Amino acid sequence: FPSHDNRCFCVMRSADVYKSLAERVAIANKAKSDLFLSIHCNSHHTEAANGVETLCYSSGTKAYIYAREIHKELRMHTGLKDRGIKAMPWLYVLHHTTNPAVLVELGFISNKSDSEKLKDPEFIRHAARLIARGATK
Repeated sequence: FPSHDNRCFCVMRSADVYKSLAERVAIANKAKSDLFLSIHCNSHHTEAANGVETLCYSSGTKAYIYAREIHKELRMHTGLKDRGIKAMPWLYVLHHTTNPAVLVELGFISNKSDSEKLKDPEFIRHAARLIARGATK
């Protein structure tokens, strides 16, 4: 669907229906978008793990530039701990998309403080706006 500034967005899931990683990559590659963006909640076996991290295939790429701008917005304006930008070329969606791909881990559902934020619809709207702002810089 088009945005106010003539950018087009392809939504992978508008309902809680699972799509395989291969299906997501195929949709993204067919759309030939400027950016594949995947937003997740992290989890860890210890409740102490917390914060936001942004993942891309490697540094020095267009995806890294997107990751840097998105992460900067989230780091500065969410109150979540900064876990940094990380290159993870082995992640399926980062490895197999033909367009720049960024994966955002927006806090830990296993951490009480992060989890409370993730349950707050206003926090989610705010984070979405920050991600969009970072992606359009």
